[in-house]
Amino acid sequence: MLKLAVYDFDGVLANTIWTGYASHRRICRSFNIHFAWSDHSGDDFQDWRNWVSGNWRDNLERLGLMDRVEEAMEIYGSVADDRGIPSLVKGMDRTVAGLENCLQVILTLNMRKRVLHFLEKHGLMSKITATYGAGDLSFDKPNPGALTEVMEDYGVSPEETVYVGDTLEDVWFANESWSGFNWNGRV
Repeated sequence: MLKLAVYDFDGVLANTIWTGYASHRRICRSFNIHFAWSDHSGDDFQDWRNWVSGNWRDNLERLGLMDRVEEAMEIYGSVADDRGIPSLVKGMDRTVAGLENCLQVILTLNMRKRVLHFLEKHGLMSKITATYGAGDLSFDKPNPGALTEVMEDYGVSPEETVYVGDTLEDVWFANESWSGFNWNGRV
């Protein structure tokens, strides 16, 4: 029996793809890195989507910015602030409502305050049991210990848990955490 649904945030609940794209553009511009994906539509945007990882640390490492993570994350935050609260991914309101008989939590590398603003705007605050953002657990995503810790917090087994993600990295994360996985087929 399903007792716990754990959602990724970006791309699963929140439509943040354009925020990510704009953030990468601004980060590259700020650090004088060539941004190869300049067109907002067509092949350049699709090439960027194929390159980008769901893990911001991986993206910053690819750009050679691991020694400037805090500066880059401040830029990401300013872009997110400029763009405002993202839209809800189509159909996820029905998914959340359909799972109202189990605990539902969000596990993300995003800042918790941003996620809470999103939930409030979209009327989902009462449906989500908890939100775990960057630094809230002993481990952050994509370390499998993060999902294991969430399951332990609620006293549920992997067989009673589903993780809902949207990237191949989410498949790895869920499998390494011994969790069931619901992949929506988009990468």
